[in-house]
Amino acid sequence: MTDLLASGAHALQWWLVLAVIAAAARAALGSRWPAGDALAHAVGRWGTVVALTVAIWAVAHALPVFDPIVIRVSTLAVVAAFTLAGAARRARGPLAPGETFEECSARFLRTEASFALPFVAYLAMRGFNHDIYGLEKFMDFGFVNAALASPTMPPPDPWLAGATINYYYFGHVVAAFLIALTGVPPDVGFNLMLATLFGATFQLAAALAGELAQVLAPRGAGIAAGIAGLWITVGGNLHGFVYGLLKPVGVRLGWIAAPAKPYWLSDSTRFVGHDPPTADKLIHEFPAYALYVGDLHAHLLDLPNVLSLLAVLLAWMRLARTGRDRESFVLAAVLGAGTGVLAITNAWDAAIYGTIFAVAVLATGRFGARERGARSLAITVLAGVAGLAVVATPFFAQFVPFAAGVDWVRSRTPAWQWALLYGAPLALAVVAVAAGRTARDRGTGADWRFLVALTAGGLGCALFAEIVYVKDIYGADWYRANTAFKFGFQAFVMLVLAASVGMALLLDPVVPVRGRWRAVTAMELAIVPCLYYAWFVASGSFGVAPHRPWTLDGGRYLARETREDAGAIRWLRANARPGDTIVEAVGESYTYAARMSANTGVPAILGWPMHEWLWRGVSPSRDLLGHEIAALYREPHGAAARALLVRARPRYVVVGRYERQRHGPVDVAGVESLGEVVWREGLTSIVRLPRAEVTP
Repeated sequence: MTDLLASGAHALQWWLVLAVIAAAARAALGSRWPAGDALAHAVGRWGTVVALTVAIWAVAHALPVFDPIVIRVSTLAVVAAFTLAGAARRARGPLAPGETFEECSARFLRTEASFALPFVAYLAMRGFNHDIYGLEKFMDFGFVNAALASPTMPPPDPWLAGATINYYYFGHVVAAFLIALTGVPPDVGFNLMLATLFGATFQLAAALAGELAQVLAPRGAGIAAGIAGLWITVGGNLHGFVYGLLKPVGVRLGWIAAPAKPYWLSDSTRFVGHDPPTADKLIHEFPAYALYVGDLHAHLLDLPNVLSLLAVLLAWMRLARTGRDRESFVLAAVLGAGTGVLAITNAWDAAIYGTIFAVAVLATGRFGARERGARSLAITVLAGVAGLAVVATPFFAQFVPFAAGVDWVRSRTPAWQWALLYGAPLALAVVAVAAGRTARDRGTGADWRFLVALTAGGLGCALFAEIVYVKDIYGADWYRANTAFKFGFQAFVMLVLAASVGMALLLDPVVPVRGRWRAVTAMELAIVPCLYYAWFVASGSFGVAPHRPWTLDGGRYLARETREDAGAIRWLRANARPGDTIVEAVGESYTYAARMSANTGVPAILGWPMHEWLWRGVSPSRDLLGHEIAALYREPHGAAARALLVRARPRYVVVGRYERQRHGPVDVAGVESLGEVVWREGLTSIVRLPRAEVTP
């Protein structure tokens, strides 16, 4: 009960902070935001959080300002400024024609519900799957903790002491920003950040699809919003319906042979090359699976950024032909800066959406007469490039890319498998474009052109890995897996948004569609099977409820299963200082190795060597570290151990059960004789080494 109450209090505290930010941003944007009230609410909240994080993160490259006090004071100042701007706007006239303050407040609460309800629903599921352990959660949590522990940027690499993170880490900094802002424990904040991504994604997707449908198919706007929010957060492709429902029914009826193993929800993301097995294995993940797994990966952290920027693009396209040039130039700068945010959160998305934004700007045809048009185009491009440069430069000044160009693919996805992955949303997206062309006269035509951009962009991403692939560290059977993964993820997002509007257009009686109800029935048969994936998500999440308590404390497993490690982690969090480093057990990726650095952000001399190879390539000197760390535990006064102490100069050495398992037999007395034992419980101790350099 204590865990339940504490977790509930933290969740309420977190949501209230986000709600205040949303209210202030909405008040400041007012009626000048040309893309609807619901989008202003959603984009205002997320955009404010990201903009504040970018500002503090950028300054932290020169000054130690990534600190809870600075974060809270800065946020309070921005909220106050937004509130005053909103008050000044209200003083000049009514909030909306004929609307009272009470009506405006009720409208705000209704809009906020589209975030709060999914937020709570995700917490209900996540509370039974709360552990920050397994897959790459240690990596993600290590990045978040490294940012929390460091007042300067870039954060130190938690698994290679003396280096900074050479990965797309900005989304983890946003998570650290919110944890510092709200004051919740990091173990709880990790799960609350996941719930925030779920709620923000639902709200942004629903608001974006609903806003498009409000112009093109008003009577179906609510349907479009609901479908978009659900499909992107808990829906999937047709694979889950065919292999998770139809195929088992066929087996029970004796029509087909039983498969080698029963369906599991991850199968829908590992289908091509896996079933049937071939030498061309792909990953084709989508948001619902990523949210279910609960890793704070870059592509998931970037999802609200992507949806927010698509909303900004819609606003820009609506302004493009209205003569409001100054505002369109501002939005162009926002698109550029937002593309910079994509670049430092998940660079794949910057390449995808930067291309879409550029094509949309050039294809909008807003630039009029030759001389004036050339000037407007130049200002628009310069504003976008300037925004991109301002945001991305601090990151890329210290980042070393690990991609190696592109090449033509040597294999392709069978058509029937590609259709199961993308066929349903693509069919509805095409309906949206075809039917929306008739409905576009209701507005300026910008909304229909935006639908075209979504459909073309989604189709292009779905086909990209069938033509070329990005050369990275993956090879052999997996050579285009990462390319298919990153482009397919965004193909799913864009096609689902367009497909949701397509459903609204089919329902709107103003749009002349022959055989309307036959078409509606056919399209519902495309949507419902994809939404069936939600059953797997819910059953997988709640299926463990009888066996596990509900809590948002992601570190609870430590106290339950490895109490000694939990105590050591608490001590390091309380006592380690910026610049301190630790020696702990080194091990394979996705294991319990590097648990101290992952849970505290205190850099280990070496953590998961395989991940360091992914981020930095081959390094004989780094390989040597693993051997020297093993030697330190076995022969702490030997030559290899002394060489490590002289070169790496760690501040702490952890000796625990896992060190004994990985590097035993451990000379515990010898390790403890190297310095002062500052913490001990059971078989685990922390040894603080002297700051003076050890001499051979």
